[in-house]
Amino acid sequence: MAVPNDPLFSTQWHLQNTAVGEYDLNVVDVWDDYTGAGVTIAVIDDGVEATHPDLIANYSTLKDYDLLNSSDTIILTPESFPGAGDGSFHGTAVAGIIASVGNNNTGVVGVSYGSTLFGIKLGQELAAPIKLVSGQIMIGGIDRSADIVSMSLGTLSADNFFGSQDSSIETALAMAFGARTGRDGKGTIFVKSAGNERDADNTGTPVTTETNVAAWNATMHSIAVAAVQRTGVIDDYSTPGSSVLISAFGSPGEIVTTDVTGTGYTAGSDYTSGFNGTSASAPQVSGVIALMLEANSNLGWRDVQTILAYSARHVGTEIGTSVSGSEKYAYAFNGADNWNGGGLHFSRDYGFGLVDAKSAVRIAETWGTDFAGTGNQEVASIDLLDTQMTLTGDGTVDRLSGAASTIVEIEHVQLKVDFAQLFDLQDLELRITGPDGTQSIVLDNVSADNDENDTNTLEQWDYFFSNAFRGMSSEGTWAVELIDLDSSGTSPVQVQNVELNFYGSVASDNDTYIFTDEFSDYAGRSSHNTAFDDAAGLDTINAAAVSAASTLNLSEGTGNIDGVSITFSGIESVYTGDGNDNLTGDAGNNVFQAGRGNDTINGGDGIDQAVVLANQFNYSVAINKNGAVTVTDRNASEGEDGLTDIEMIKFADATLDLTQFVSTASLTVDQFEPLAEMYAAYFNRAPDATGLYFWADKLAEGLSLNQIAELFFDQAETRALYTDPSNTDAFVTSVYDNVLGRTPDASGFEFWKSQVSNGSVSQGAFVLEVIGGAKNGGSAEDVRYLSQKTDLGIYFSAIKGMSDVTDSASVFQTFGDASTSNLSGARAAVDQHYADATTANGGDFLFSLIGVIDDPFSATFV
Repeated sequence: MAVPNDPLFSTQWHLQNTAVGEYDLNVVDVWDDYTGAGVTIAVIDDGVEATHPDLIANYSTLKDYDLLNSSDTIILTPESFPGAGDGSFHGTAVAGIIASVGNNNTGVVGVSYGSTLFGIKLGQELAAPIKLVSGQIMIGGIDRSADIVSMSLGTLSADNFFGSQDSSIETALAMAFGARTGRDGKGTIFVKSAGNERDADNTGTPVTTETNVAAWNATMHSIAVAAVQRTGVIDDYSTPGSSVLISAFGSPGEIVTTDVTGTGYTAGSDYTSGFNGTSASAPQVSGVIALMLEANSNLGWRDVQTILAYSARHVGTEIGTSVSGSEKYAYAFNGADNWNGGGLHFSRDYGFGLVDAKSAVRIAETWGTDFAGTGNQEVASIDLLDTQMTLTGDGTVDRLSGAASTIVEIEHVQLKVDFAQLFDLQDLELRITGPDGTQSIVLDNVSADNDENDTNTLEQWDYFFSNAFRGMSSEGTWAVELIDLDSSGTSPVQVQNVELNFYGSVASDNDTYIFTDEFSDYAGRSSHNTAFDDAAGLDTINAAAVSAASTLNLSEGTGNIDGVSITFSGIESVYTGDGNDNLTGDAGNNVFQAGRGNDTINGGDGIDQAVVLANQFNYSVAINKNGAVTVTDRNASEGEDGLTDIEMIKFADATLDLTQFVSTASLTVDQFEPLAEMYAAYFNRAPDATGLYFWADKLAEGLSLNQIAELFFDQAETRALYTDPSNTDAFVTSVYDNVLGRTPDASGFEFWKSQVSNGSVSQGAFVLEVIGGAKNGGSAEDVRYLSQKTDLGIYFSAIKGMSDVTDSASVFQTFGDASTSNLSGARAAVDQHYADATTANGGDFLFSLIGVIDDPFSATFV
């Protein structure tokens, strides 16, 4: 656990909170591996103080822009847009939550303290900055696009210009552009505060607005974030709605973050301890997403939303009980079947629950490279009404139903209602009900009416979104209920088109069952199963977000996740979390990613693959005498894993085919030495471990030394060294020098030159003759020289596991020729190369043998 040294970190309870019954972002453990490095975040707000001592190192002055003043440098003002009140203080506080510099012995820590951020100061409308950060427009020829856009802006309020529907709709369209084109098609990630308008009239009576009455919240392209207190209970100001995806901390005014230096919220200080609202919760989620993108830069915007939903924690009132406190909407499980054995929990107050940084990052690590974006999004529709209808009124439910002709695995559901006449939303309720009875209220008697909107705007106000059905199928009969609570004679509501649109992925038999630390909370109840039978498709158990050790045996179809026994069939791939997991494959081709901890994996029959997280140079792999393989993450992130009957190890940047080395461990040291001698004779270097084991495997499989010696001569490295095959003089001289450390005697030289030149002896046979002559019948000096050179080669490759060809050659250069040989210096050179190779977060891939060859230098030598 990497606790930063910033002095105010101990006050940032949203980052680390040890109080019983309270929560934090569960982010500290993530910092051992990720800080958001390489991820760029735009803060659209009232300005960010670029020179703040706790922001400046992470701030990009190249990309920031002041739209209010048309300036490449943000001008800090006490109030930068109508009704803002707190001016640039607000944007600076938001920026600090995201990316205050960490481990700088200064102030506070950002959630993604290694990310890069910049501010876009608002002008008079919101669409322009969205277009700017999504790459739709450029100012001054500068690309100001970002990976993530964080917007701590409200929903609707009578005292600011964001109530303009035209501006809101244009903004939503700009988000759609960014989602389609940003990040090379993977999509810009837009994060927005749900708003602080729960008590819209400020009377204490929950006469609410909601997220679906503003187009930039009522869109699938925006992640709407609610606010909860440190106890997990929804804040009494947080705007609810079916388009809320997730929650983070707002509190009554307790978030510690950066402040405009000297003159901000807290006069005389560079920090504030009283920031709050969904303005505080949204940047927390932005920071978590930055950690996710560093863990897996291939995530599409849809992937990010799915992972946030599936990793979210339940907070607030228990599911199945009545609401309490400031809650208005109870949680319910939806009709999905792939989250902890059943449906996901969702509430219009909380979305899917409280963001969990660690769980989100762990799932992100397993998500692969095939991103879900706009380009591969599937859509299914149901046309429920295409004629004009006046709602009955007086609370009567007008119900429309139908079925989609296309089956989609749902991520978002959009309700389109074309109003022909609407006097106010305050008396209107809209509900969607799925085939299994899952219901989502998409509009609930909000405090807005047509007095705030002209006729033109009214005609456009027709899209409402729900996240509540994520993970379900569009198959079956769906219903929409429209309820006019007022009299149809006094204020009639007329609709002339109603349709449901389902957005998601193409229906597939390839299922992924995701498990979290909440599996044990719901297993066996609330329709959450412990038995999984999935014969069709390629199916996956993903328990990467589970903290405890998992045991899964694919052959037997039994296992234990989060302390719960499960049974299953038809599972091909397994991902597990931070515990010391024990995984066993079946007769098929299985994929295992055991995550962190010291894990044991037995692949069984088939061609099985073990997946690790980082690039190959971070690992040491050892083949044991019994054929088992040990994989060690030298950065200690993933621990040490024991592999049996695994054919492939997949690193982030390469794949190691263990089948090429399967018989290596069966050889003796006497069989390895001739191979090391051939490397010395041909190339005057130590063997590279990977190459040595390849030829050892061929030897074990029946290839003779003579055949291997001939094949050596036909290698690319040999051809590069001996560019003229007809130059026998050079070849004979080099081999003598490489094997004996001296020039050949005249008679021997002439003899072998003649034999090789006239074809009586091949190059490979000649190499073996020189090696054999040195070992059997050569002088004591020849024997010593070749023996020590061979020992160095074995030490470099098989014992230390190194494969860098340049380093292997430098070791023999240090050793020198027979007259100046320096064994101690050469061995020290090997040790130094090994020390360099094991550098944390760097070095080289190491591939050694254990229990097969003894260290030739294990005893004291002179």
